[in-house]
Amino acid sequence: MDLVTIIVPVYNVENYLNRCLDSIIKQSYKNLDIILINDGSTDNSLKICNNYAKSDTRITVINIENSGPSICRNIGLEKAKGSYISFVDSDDYIEKNFIETLLKTQKNTNADVVGCSINVNDVNGDIFDAYNDYELVVYKKNTLIKEYLEDKIAFAVWGKLFTKESLMNQKFLNYRVNEDRMFMWNIFNKINIYTVIGHPLYHYMRRSNNSLTSLEFTDEHLNIFSYIDMVQKKVKKCYPQFTKLSNQYAEKQIKHILTILNSSFSITTIKYKDYINKIKLLLKQNKLNIDINKYIKND
Repeated sequence: MDLVTIIVPVYNVENYLNRCLDSIIKQSYKNLDIILINDGSTDNSLKICNNYAKSDTRITVINIENSGPSICRNIGLEKAKGSYISFVDSDDYIEKNFIETLLKTQKNTNADVVGCSINVNDVNGDIFDAYNDYELVVYKKNTLIKEYLEDKIAFAVWGKLFTKESLMNQKFLNYRVNEDRMFMWNIFNKINIYTVIGHPLYHYMRRSNNSLTSLEFTDEHLNIFSYIDMVQKKVKKCYPQFTKLSNQYAEKQIKHILTILNSSFSITTIKYKDYINKIKLLLKQNKLNIDINKYIKND
């Protein structure tokens, strides 16, 4: 029976952590290696983790100073014992058959990575968005890259099951924004088969009905340009037939960060203009011929 590692970064989620951990320890698939990385929580999260570890020998708790989710996930990858690895965010939760279903699908399709549909839940557990309107889909290399550039492939690392081989020599960059995109872009370029199940087996919790206005724009958001540069160089080298798609994808990502910037009401006019100038400079440095004026606030 294959061992599956589940990696859970934990940071100040005492109100949601029990639900998350209960959903993991009650999985129908029992052969689990559960790694909880407490990221310097200042609430009762560490205490909750330790209490679960006392009653379930499958759980390992690692306590570190606050370093961000990328560092936590990298530590989890270093400690993982399983032949398969999955990531769960500590305020989310999974269906009882999440691991069992993804593992069975991996065996049936010989996929390097298997993903599933998700439900987006509010803090009360009510579903206000769902992505479950498709059957099982098996993507091979070129189709996978094409649909990724068309923004049809979920870039989040959670809600997926990875073979350990697909994650060899892969690490998260030490970012707190867009780290999933960069990681999954590298994975998708490495693997041969990605399978997606149309059943919502993962519950993603959104703590605000308007996720954009709950975000504070920071310099971290500007690392999207490193990501775009990474994508465009890879497309130019390996998938020149997707050059137009790559350019469209780049514009969409920049529009997205500008939308976040425009929605961050606490930013002063001076700071807003400073970020716009930084974005224009990065566009020039990366030789991106994108007209952002239509996305800029004029007031």
